[in-house]
Amino acid sequence: MSNSSSQRVWKDPAHLLMGNRVLLILHIVSAVIFMAAQSFQHHVLTGMRDGRYDEEQEIAMAKISDVLVGFSALFYVVVFIILAVFICMWIHRSHHNLFAMGTRGLEYTPGWSVGWFFVPIMTLWKPYGAMKELWMASLATEKWKNRLDSNLLPIW
Repeated sequence: MSNSSSQRVWKDPAHLLMGNRVLLILHIVSAVIFMAAQSFQHHVLTGMRDGRYDEEQEIAMAKISDVLVGFSALFYVVVFIILAVFICMWIHRSHHNLFAMGTRGLEYTPGWSVGWFFVPIMTLWKPYGAMKELWMASLATEKWKNRLDSNLLPIW
């Protein structure tokens, strides 16, 4: 490694973790809003199929449902992208802190602990390895490789 632990300074990841929590809640809310908009659109379409509306009402209801689904989908995607960025920042910061604390024997750098999520095919197992390393080394900086795996991590 070209970067030694003396070159890295521990940085508090608390604000990133709080941001992730808020964004996860917002992501759930945006998913519920999107599902509600889709449900409304389904109601409108079945009403059109069953002849519950005249032609003017059909056009108005179709426009309203399209706008609701469109805006809710846009909101969902924007929140998802912001959440993904915050999660990547948190993973990078947390892995950076392992180096700053002087943890030895790390296979993944902070950059690659995030970067593997974006490499086709490798994304199937490398992010898991980086997260496993982060989990294990965070529990004990000394002799972290000798620890038993968590039962929770393989579920991920």
